[in-house]
Amino acid sequence: MKYLIFITLMLLLIAPLKAQDWQALKEHQATTSLEQALKDGDKTHYLHLKNTTLTPAQLQSIGQLKNLKVLKLNQTGLKALGDWLYQLENLQILDLSFNNLATLNTKLCRLKKLQFLSLYGNKFKSLPPVIKDFRQLKAIYLGKNMKLDVKQSIKSLAANKLLTHLGFGGLQMRELPATIASLNTLQELLLGGNKLGALPQGFDQLIKLKLLTLNNNFFSDVPPAIRKMTGLEKVMLKGNAMMVIIPKGKYPFEVVW
Repeated sequence: MKYLIFITLMLLLIAPLKAQDWQALKEHQATTSLEQALKDGDKTHYLHLKNTTLTPAQLQSIGQLKNLKVLKLNQTGLKALGDWLYQLENLQILDLSFNNLATLNTKLCRLKKLQFLSLYGNKFKSLPPVIKDFRQLKAIYLGKNMKLDVKQSIKSLAANKLLTHLGFGGLQMRELPATIASLNTLQELLLGGNKLGALPQGFDQLIKLKLLTLNNNFFSDVPPAIRKMTGLEKVMLKGNAMMVIIPKGKYPFEVVW
């Protein structure tokens, strides 16, 4: 069994990541000790550090892990990213959730293989300009940045024609900009934990959308904007004050409420 788990992880890390591959990664596949990661050196592909404050020297040492493809630094008190990060040229997944970041250095664009970026739970007010250079990004999660300019963020992402997964959850947003329709390659859109009661006109132009999460908002029924979206597979509406009963099979997608 251990051998099969190892082979599965290696296949994920050696091959270019598809949009859904980061969701298949399991925590038991990660190295959770920086000391062990440095000891393993080039054999370290997946490093996950959380709930610990990292010293400048420790952060600098991460730059030695040249074969690192997955890096998660969660609740580590990060306020800025140093040059150590830009040395990780094989990095494909970067999760910086729950830190104190408010901007990103332009040098981040050196990470040419980066496909997944989570900035969830930081202090961004706008999406850093460097994001426009990341046209290979397939997923970006921006939830819980409480002062985030959503309209500006959408504009910054509009040139990316590979983007399939986007997270705007937990922003306490009352209105979703109509420009969201410009992101017409999206397959998954996370809007849970806001204050939305409607979706903008033109939302149905997101013809590739498969999953839409609207949990914990102010919807009382399935939004009219999505009722005829035949490409949708699932809509999550739990935690809304639903005023109607939704019969199974009423819509061309599954409704979870």
